[in-house]
Amino acid sequence: MGLAAMSLAACGDDSGEPACVEVDLQCDPAFSPTFANIHKFVISPSCAAAGCHGANGEDGLSMPTEDDAYAGLVDGVGGKPRVIKGDAACSILTERIETDDTARRMPFMGAKLKAGDRCAIEQWIEAGAPR
Repeated sequence: MGLAAMSLAACGDDSGEPACVEVDLQCDPAFSPTFANIHKFVISPSCAAAGCHGANGEDGLSMPTEDDAYAGLVDGVGGKPRVIKGDAACSILTERIETDDTARRMPFMGAKLKAGDRCAIEQWIEAGAPR
């Protein structure tokens, strides 16, 4: 799918994995959608610094460095990647940053990330989650 399209795929199943969510890829990113920027502007201050995904990360996902964050999100922890390269709609990360359910939303129990931050993350995923 191109970045200029709405993305919604039919995925997810009864195993407890999140269903796909609607993603507006025509959105305006807050910054250039590169992983270095996502780590700098979102992951480091909102995920790693908050302590949830620091050195002793929740759910095994530790993101104190850019390398750790990329490996945990894309390669996965315990064989469970949070990002499906090229598929923002069906990536666990997208579901977690887009949900209105505060018990599932990332950052956990916090305010929803700004639309421009979510946009940059989703565009990066859809572009194949390049390093």
